[in-house]
Amino acid sequence: PPVSGNLGLGTPKAATVKLVDDEGTVQFAGATFTVSEGTGAATITLTRTGGTARPTTVHFATGDPGDSASPSTAAVACSAGADYRPIVDGSLTFNPGETSRTFIVPLCGDDVVETPNPETLTLRLLSVSPPATPGAQSTAVLRIQENDAGGALRFGSAGYSVTEGAPTAILTVLRANGAAGSVRVPWSIGGSAVRDTDYSGSTSGWLDFGPFQTSASLPVTILNDTLVDGVKTVVVTLGTPTGGAILGSPSVATLSINDNEPSVRFSSPTYFVGESSTGVGVTVIRGGATNSAVTVNVKTTGPGTAEGGPGPCGTGIDFTAVSLPVPFNPGETVKTVTIPLCPDTDADGIETIGLFLDDVSGATLGAPNAATLQIFEDDVAGTVQFAAAASSVSESQSAASVLVTRTGGSASGVKAHWTIVGGTAIAGVDFDGATSGWVPPFGDKQMSQGLAIPIKPRAGVQGPRSVKLLLDLPGGGGALGARISTTLWILDAD
Repeated sequence: PPVSGNLGLGTPKAATVKLVDDEGTVQFAGATFTVSEGTGAATITLTRTGGTARPTTVHFATGDPGDSASPSTAAVACSAGADYRPIVDGSLTFNPGETSRTFIVPLCGDDVVETPNPETLTLRLLSVSPPATPGAQSTAVLRIQENDAGGALRFGSAGYSVTEGAPTAILTVLRANGAAGSVRVPWSIGGSAVRDTDYSGSTSGWLDFGPFQTSASLPVTILNDTLVDGVKTVVVTLGTPTGGAILGSPSVATLSINDNEPSVRFSSPTYFVGESSTGVGVTVIRGGATNSAVTVNVKTTGPGTAEGGPGPCGTGIDFTAVSLPVPFNPGETVKTVTIPLCPDTDADGIETIGLFLDDVSGATLGAPNAATLQIFEDDVAGTVQFAAAASSVSESQSAASVLVTRTGGSASGVKAHWTIVGGTAIAGVDFDGATSGWVPPFGDKQMSQGLAIPIKPRAGVQGPRSVKLLLDLPGGGGALGARISTTLWILDAD
């Protein structure tokens, strides 16, 4: 409008009026909140978007009939078995300009391993005062993570030992890495021991742990028999625990029940030695009661492939046949005797000596009372072949020596079979002797030798005549090389 009088227009002459939206929405900051049960309280965030010029009050509550988390029976304290203190009608106010506010849900910690994990409860917006309205996220879920551990259950040892006559063997089960709540673990028995003969009682059951209990005993009742039946085993296996515990390691323990009857046995059913050894120790063990003297003989006349002799060592003899007395004084439990061996240089493979216990006095024979001594080959035979593809001899010479060589080994007794398989020379006319046979055995560390072919002289000029030889069979542990054929040329002397 015009200005009258002595008045004039100042600056600014125009203004803008802004219409501020003061409605806005309030909702949970997310669909899910997660907290550990041991933190004491969960912090829940509400956000306000849109208009924030005016204050607004929000009412909220916790819990829903379908929740897995259990509310306390009173909002001011935690009752038994409760996971949180409920909020029936909580409120908070957003002041002008505020876009975020929080409230807490008090938690009830416990020492019980609970399932499911996590437990959940529902968060709900009850109302939002005008001019704001509830947003799309008007409900949310609070996940309460379990912080208690039922622990890992395992045996204190993988092996236990007891002697017949002891009334009870105690196996210990330990609980580590948590001891919250009561847990149980099933157990079962297997093994070579016989129920009601070697032990008595159940072959399966449950072992219980109370809250904060970290160890428990599993007793096995031992029975005494009069048999020399060696070591029997009770194998105890833990199953899947309950109450939130897990299975640790070892989950299997072996209880060895040792004889208390006096007995003697070999320490092993098999012993090993290299062929170059002059003797090998064999161990005999006395079990059961040890308060008296015991004697037993170790004999080498059991079944085996090695050749024994009365001694001293001779050709073809692998060991000295013996009957060795083994005396045990009171208190002694282990004795070792030496079996005399006869080393050789032949490549004769693995050989065995049969051993057995006999003539026992003061005890009975346990198991094993027979054993096998394996003598391992340490001589190498190598490969045999002709030295060259061809050689020659003058008919004026009485014999040709065709060279045969050995590589890759030095054992004695290695040989090869040869045969004349062709050629232009005539047997009985150009050469004499056998048309097949064995190359003489190689001696220890001998690497070459000649194969003799008798030669017959002929009058006149016949020209070169050939004798073709073939190695067709190895012997003495050797093998044939690549050059198994050769040609011997018989040359004119005229």
